[in-house]
Amino acid sequence: MVKSDCILERMTEYFNNKGFPVLVRRLSKGYSIVNEYGEPLARFRPAPGNTNRVEVLWWKYSGKWGHIGDFGGLFMDLEKALDYVVSDPMGIFWKGKIDFFPR
Repeated sequence: MVKSDCILERMTEYFNNKGFPVLVRRLSKGYSIVNEYGEPLARFRPAPGNTNRVEVLWWKYSGKWGHIGDFGGLFMDLEKALDYVVSDPMGIFWKGKIDFFPR
C-alpha cells in the first residue's frame, strides 16, 4: 500500500484551485514546483520537527536552489508559503517562466 503524502496533496490542490498549470513533485526531502514545461519555479523544504512549516527556496540563475534573503532561509507555514509563491512579491518565481497568469 502506498503511503499518502498530505503536504503533496495540499500543494497540488492549492495550485489546481488557483488555476496554475504546475506540477508538484516530492524529491529529495522536499517538494519541487515546476511549470508546465518542466522549468523549476519554487521548492519547499519541510522544517525539522514541524510538519506544517517549510523553507521556501527559489531557482537561481546559476541553476541551483537558493535561500531567499541574505540571512538564511525564509520559513513559514505551508499555506502562507503557497500564497507567497503565487503572489511572488520579489518577482523570482513566475517572471518570464510562463505566459499564463490566472490572477
